[in-house]
Order: sequence, then C-alpha cells, then structure tokens
Amino acid sequence: MRTKGIESAVFELEPDRKARLQGGMLDIHEENGQLAIHAAGLFEQFKALVHPGGEATRILDHRGAVLRDDQDNGEMSRPEVDRGQLRDLLIDSIPAGSIQWGHKVVAIRPLSGKPGSHEVEFTSGETITADLLIGADGAWSKVRPLVSDAIPAYTGVSFVEADLFHADDNHPAQAADDAALLGIRIPSISGVMSSIGMRAVLASS
Repeated sequence: MRTKGIESAVFELEPDRKARLQGGMLDIHEENGQLAIHAAGLFEQFKALVHPGGEATRILDHRGAVLRDDQDNGEMSRPEVDRGQLRDLLIDSIPAGSIQWGHKVVAIRPLSGKPGSHEVEFTSGETITADLLIGADGAWSKVRPLVSDAIPAYTGVSFVEADLFHADDNHPAQAADDAALLGIRIPSISGVMSSIGMRAVLASS
C-alpha cells in the first residue's frame, strides 16, 4: 500500500519483532506470494534469502524406498526462505513506527454511515478507526466473521515439530542420511517430515 502512496499502520499482537522464533522454512509460489514481493519492490532482496536446493523433495515409503525424488531446477517456482528472514525483510521495508507492537484485537465493529469503515478495539481499551481493514490474524481471526461464517475445525491431522540444532556436529548420522530419520518412529504417527540442509524429506507409512 505504501508503494502506492497509501498511509497504513500494522497492529501486531507480539510485543516486538524478536519476541519469538517465526518457525521454519516457507515456500513462496510464483503465482501468489512472489507477485506480492514484486509489487513491494523487494524481489532482488528476496532472492538473496532463497535457499538453493530448497525446492527438492523426496518421498519415501515406510521402508525407506524412494517413491519420488524431485530436484531443484533453479526455476524459482516455489523457492524456500526462512520465515524469520522474510519477516525481517518486510519489516525493514516500511518506515519505522509503522508497526504498533503489543496490540491484541478484542472486537471489531462496522461504523454506521461509513460503508467499509470499522472501529477496532484492543485489550488495552484503545480503539482506532480504519477506512480499509485487512485481517491477517490467524485461525481465530476477529476479522473473518465480518466476511464469512466459517470457523476453525480440527481436521484430524496434527504435526509435532522437533529441531536437531547443529546437526552436522551433534547428529551426524541424521545429517548424512535422509533416511536415518525413519528411525524416529512413534506408533500412530503415519509420517515424518524433515528438512535437512536444503532438502525436504517426507516419509510416509
């Protein structure tokens, strides 16, 4: 919006940009995410964050036999970047003070007589009004009910994430052999997904 001269502000739940780790890798597809990065004028900086080889994917069965092995051909159709680095790129691209940290939304109300405008209330009791409101507030969004009656529902699929830090030194067997992760198996878990170096590994039972 700022590239088009539209003043805007971001109200963020987290207290500051370093409050927590932002998770692992994120693939940015050319038909959606990359379009936004181009529009923001950040594509060259974005390319510097891309992990070479990150688009490679290997699928194994429960015995470790390779069912599919896609290589990264460098076409940038869905390159992978670290979520935290991408977030930092976006934060650094907007003027200081544009993000209001530590703001949790508790209610949103349409403004009478001003179509499209809304009042937003935070836990502090502070309220703001917006001519254009964009919600990017997750599964329990306070914005979504304004446009949809959909509510979050458990699909029956769960993920447990574990990190092997400094794998080359501390976990050399896993770092050297993708299939070694198949040794980490728990009854009732149907698959193991891992990222070792630049390769994603999906092990299914």
